[in-house]
Amino acid sequence: MDVTVYDLNGNSATYNRDGTVTLSAGASGPTTHSFNLANADFTVNNPNEDITPPQITSLSVYQGTINAGDPIVVQYTATDDRSGIDSVNVTYTSDAGGSDVVASSPPGALAVAGPASGVVPLAAAGGNYRIFTVSVTDKEDNITTYQSDGTVSVIPSQLTPPPAPTWDWSSFDVTVNAQNTDLAAPLINSASRASATTVYLGHPVSVNYTASDVGTGVALFEAVWTDPRGGSFELDINKHCGVLTSGPATTYIPSWGTVGKYTLKYLKVTDRIGNQTFYWR
Repeated sequence: MDVTVYDLNGNSATYNRDGTVTLSAGASGPTTHSFNLANADFTVNNPNEDITPPQITSLSVYQGTINAGDPIVVQYTATDDRSGIDSVNVTYTSDAGGSDVVASSPPGALAVAGPASGVVPLAAAGGNYRIFTVSVTDKEDNITTYQSDGTVSVIPSQLTPPPAPTWDWSSFDVTVNAQNTDLAAPLINSASRASATTVYLGHPVSVNYTASDVGTGVALFEAVWTDPRGGSFELDINKHCGVLTSGPATTYIPSWGTVGKYTLKYLKVTDRIGNQTFYWR
């Protein structure tokens, strides 16, 4: 322990454990002291301290074959000797590349029993998905991570990790059937301004439209206007929830927005697989 004292002018003197005194720049005073700072030492005892990392005691996959857009569901059991299980995350990686899929445990008291689940994106590649890591966290933020190469690591690192599991990691593989056969572009069938020709800062701007997609369905309608003064600001409408095949779609002119004529730059429609159609000015 060190002790530092300050005066009203900001000068400071730090009394160090080794008997020296460190003065702030420009300050004058003694540079040694005779205090025994060890007399201020104390010990904290907590018989309930959680210093044992949590463990996964069993793991299994609910379905070995699913379609893109469906969840990977992992059943598990976990244990912790003190604070209890807070969360479990199972990370799957695709042999074909692309984004990982993380199956996460339910919150609260349900985390101890699972299952963990994570949705495979509708546009994800098909093929084999395998577990890369399984991590379990207790309520004291002790973390155990199991890697598919057999490595087990813990946080904090000074804790003793549990033994490596004897799982057959390949038994957790999941085959994903790709659903990215939607090659049809989404369409905007009609569009018109629904709000007034002249609006004020803070007021809404609306567009009526109809859109369609013969494959996975409409996921997003967007309209973008350019800044009246040629700046980088663009006013945009993004409608991604509710009824997506028809308007209105609405946004608001910011209270700090530019005054002047906003010019429609483009309309865009996106389907659920990620196909996009732009309608440029």
